[in-house]
Amino acid sequence: MPFNIQSLEHYYTPRTVEEACSLLSSNQDFIPIAGGSAIYIFSAKGLLQDIRGFVSLSSLGLNGIHGSDAYIELGAMVTHQELLESRLDKPSVLSEALLAIPKEVRSVGTVGGQLCTCFPNFDLNVALLALDAEIMVTGGDQVRREGIEKFFRGVLEPDLRPGEIVTGIKVPRKRGLLSGYSKAALTAHGFSLISVGVALEVNRGFFEGARVAVGGALNTSPVRLKGVEDALRGHPVTRETIVEASESALSEGALNVGTDNKASSEYKRRLASVLIKRTILRVVGL
Repeated sequence: MPFNIQSLEHYYTPRTVEEACSLLSSNQDFIPIAGGSAIYIFSAKGLLQDIRGFVSLSSLGLNGIHGSDAYIELGAMVTHQELLESRLDKPSVLSEALLAIPKEVRSVGTVGGQLCTCFPNFDLNVALLALDAEIMVTGGDQVRREGIEKFFRGVLEPDLRPGEIVTGIKVPRKRGLLSGYSKAALTAHGFSLISVGVALEVNRGFFEGARVAVGGALNTSPVRLKGVEDALRGHPVTRETIVEASESALSEGALNVGTDNKASSEYKRRLASVLIKRTILRVVGL
């Protein structure tokens, strides 16, 4: 049954991170709310029936955007549009993923809010996985850094303990990184059927490093295809290498897809293979 906002009993707007964490720790039927763009999705899936209160994170000052030689640092409440319009030098995979998000969502959706859904068909999640982002998690006076792969425990299962919230994201900067994002959807602004984010390090004509992330209509949160990465790493940057590596996605065990009313599992695997090939070829200029 969809959530009825009129049944909400409490709506808090704390002024400090400590206050927000305390409210969430003391009330197991409260949830944090960032931009709120995913609330309709949760409601339609009947996931908010037991929720009595929202804790807004809008007044915590978590909207900074900073860059250094080592990292891009983002506050959890930075909206997609703010990140897109920032003058920060961003990896192509990040900019392309942001442009794939409908503008209506970009204007209110936040980086931290999208991450905490762990949805595989949210574009930014796939891009940040390809970039090996680190998640800054705060609970009261305790702060910890969590790698994005560990943070994505499963769909709607972020690695957050009671009373913890995401306060920031750190994206490593790598000189000369080649990256890109591609998606296939049934409609212009629809959720991705399959999406691909790649981040590649090339040295003297060889793939020195590779991260290939896939999202879309999966049964899991976004995943890295390490078999594809292994088939690239250490091999020459040629069309033959890329085609062979992309074909390994057809048997990649981490790619957990099923047949639904949109496409068969076989079609999704083939689509992932094709998008990986096209994206890498485009990124390396072949």
